[in-house]
Amino acid sequence: MAHLEARQIDPAREHLGKIYAKALLAAAETAGEQLAVVEQLESFVGELLQSLPKLKALLESPRVAIEEKFAVIDRSLAKDATPTFLRFLKVVARRGRMAALREMAVAARRLYNETHGIIDVAVRTAFPLDAATIEQLEQSLQQSLGQKIQLQVEVDRELVGGIVLRIGDRVYDGSAIAQLHRMRQQVCEQTFQQIRSAIDRFAGGA
Repeated sequence: MAHLEARQIDPAREHLGKIYAKALLAAAETAGEQLAVVEQLESFVGELLQSLPKLKALLESPRVAIEEKFAVIDRSLAKDATPTFLRFLKVVARRGRMAALREMAVAARRLYNETHGIIDVAVRTAFPLDAATIEQLEQSLQQSLGQKIQLQVEVDRELVGGIVLRIGDRVYDGSAIAQLHRMRQQVCEQTFQQIRSAIDRFAGGA
């Protein structure tokens, strides 16, 4: 799954994201493409647009003709994207809502997970975590919770240090955890103690 970089919450965009996410999943359900479109949307936002800021600016600009946006979408995705996802992107572009795509991706993942009994877990850090650290973290969380999880790792450059852990709708701020930067090489024991403590509070309903 693509990792989406965190940004300041915009309530209007968040609300818009939920509306469009519901519409996308409803359209994809009939074709049996729900997971595919969720992953395609995450990849489009978290990988393609994030790596190509000029493409992002073009799609979000109100001065670019809708026909040109459609042509760019087709050239970029026609070979790999499902028809449902392509139609969705074009609807979003036509309505001038491309700037809220990230919120749509986040909402779509959460809705999909809720429907399929998957616990949505998000870890926000001040710096990127390497693949080995993310894998170890996911395994530890899944084992501790005793249930399948969907781990979302976000980078928040404004976070002073440590982590912010969200399990479902509950948020646990571990930003004061010392030496988190060592997780670049190995997940430190103190970090997991804090995470396990948060999990225990979550399980106990605190």
